[in-house]
Amino acid sequence: MTGGTGGTVPGPGSGIVSLTFDADGILHFVMEPHLRLDGVRAQNAVDLTNEWADGRRIAVLVDITGMISVDRDVRRVLTQPSAAAALAVLGGSSVERVLANFVISVTNVPCPIQYFRSEDQARAWLLQVTADEGR
Repeated sequence: MTGGTGGTVPGPGSGIVSLTFDADGILHFVMEPHLRLDGVRAQNAVDLTNEWADGRRIAVLVDITGMISVDRDVRRVLTQPSAAAALAVLGGSSVERVLANFVISVTNVPCPIQYFRSEDQARAWLLQVTADEGR
């Protein structure tokens, strides 16, 4: 883990390969390939976001490349308020796009959320959305 201060490192079994907080203020999660994301792991990611945000609202980028499935408890977790000012979901395959769009379309996420195939586009969108919010 690099960047930021004071955040907890994801533990074994968290489903998180890496977590960085960069100079642009983007918290970047890389999820394990072949992951079946469940509510417990999603809640862990939300808790880490809140901890790393340290009372601020921040941009969050989640790389789901290689993810296999998302269970319904994830949708419940994502409806809870969190420190995420905006959430960009990054993936490369049609499966990841379908998983992300399913969660996005049936979940009332309390911040802007969008799927991207390009990390550069995801970062640009996050910076624009959070700038518009007055981050």
